[in-house]
Amino acid sequence: MTDFIGRTIGDFRLDELIDDAGNASVYRGVQVSTNRAVAIKVLKPEAASNPAALQAFTQYAQTAAGMPYPNILPVLSTGQSEGDYYLVTPYESNRSLAQQKSAYNAPAQVSALFKALAPGLEYIYSQGMVHGNLRPSNIILDAQRQPLLSNIGASFQQGQAPTAYTSPEQRQGLVADRRADIFALGVLLYELLANQVPVPGAAMDLHAVRPDLPPQLDQVIQKATAQNPDQRYQTVSEFTGALDLALQPAPHPTPAPVPIPTQTSIQQEVTVEDKGTNWTGILVGALVVIVLCLVLAVVGPRVAEYLNQQETVSQPLPTEPTPAEAPDEDKSVVIIEKPDIDPPEDEPPPAEQPPVEEPPAAEVPPEAPDAPVRDEPPQDVPTPGGEPAPQAGQQLCSSLGLAGGIVLVPGVFAIRHRKRKKARHPSQ
Repeated sequence: MTDFIGRTIGDFRLDELIDDAGNASVYRGVQVSTNRAVAIKVLKPEAASNPAALQAFTQYAQTAAGMPYPNILPVLSTGQSEGDYYLVTPYESNRSLAQQKSAYNAPAQVSALFKALAPGLEYIYSQGMVHGNLRPSNIILDAQRQPLLSNIGASFQQGQAPTAYTSPEQRQGLVADRRADIFALGVLLYELLANQVPVPGAAMDLHAVRPDLPPQLDQVIQKATAQNPDQRYQTVSEFTGALDLALQPAPHPTPAPVPIPTQTSIQQEVTVEDKGTNWTGILVGALVVIVLCLVLAVVGPRVAEYLNQQETVSQPLPTEPTPAEAPDEDKSVVIIEKPDIDPPEDEPPPAEQPPVEEPPAAEVPPEAPDAPVRDEPPQDVPTPGGEPAPQAGQQLCSSLGLAGGIVLVPGVFAIRHRKRKKARHPSQ
């Protein structure tokens, strides 16, 4: 390892080593001509001897220098001095995400961070490049805490120690595309929320570390870090969209309106609740019986009185038996006149017959005049049982009314008891 502290490369003096990971070492320094604080990235000698690493470094220096994009850390200068390749960027003191991870443990803060990174990554992809080395030390936070992408294109090279952010296809030496960056974003999401760096190649179970977080976040991490690139999110916008959806609170179901109980519904509940005894039907029947008894008690005597009067008027008065009628004396007698024939002279005249006395006709007693109708109250007609009809009806109505009352009173108390029980135990 070459120590560049205190050396001057071009117009830049290297004062302090701040990062030595990967193929390059990053120093805090000063631009001598302007006395401006800068960060100088120097390609390590062993990486400079690797054509692939050297090509990636120079390509990044040239591309980043022509990327005036808000979410990309600008490159101020690039060059070579005495065989050392370097590039210069603005220096942000203690502003890398690696030094401020503790400020991004809340899901809302993590989501805002990834949303701010997405436009810069999409711009890099539009330029035909891949970041290839996404990790907290390559994300710089400016004075407004906006993330800036740095070290673009510094892809993992064979011979380097893989990190937790290295995708499976990069470890196999395959060509990496944007899905390698999706893998690194999934690892970064787990690291920020769990506040720990995962073991390279090990499974990440966020729910086991943070059971207080929504389980949907664990699903997002598992899909982003799938071993097969085809099973991951295919774009950064798809990844951030799934992250937002996982952080949305679960919708609370709208409570159904409570129906206002009516007299009919209460009656139905009582009927359904007690199928063995239909108290409602019994009470209705008892009320009908009582009403009928009251009607009969009031109207019955008058009806019976009216019927007795009609029966009394229609019955004939008893009369003495009359003898057989005598033949009427005034009956017509047909008199046949004999013709005037002179009897023969030799015959004697007929002897005169003595008159036959008719028996005297029996005297018919004169008809009695109609008895005057007396304005007296008719007497009750005896019934077969021996009691007057109105009194029997009244006794029957009284008996039925008493029976209806006996049924009505317990029924009312039974219904009131059930209503009280229903109010005390509504779930029963």
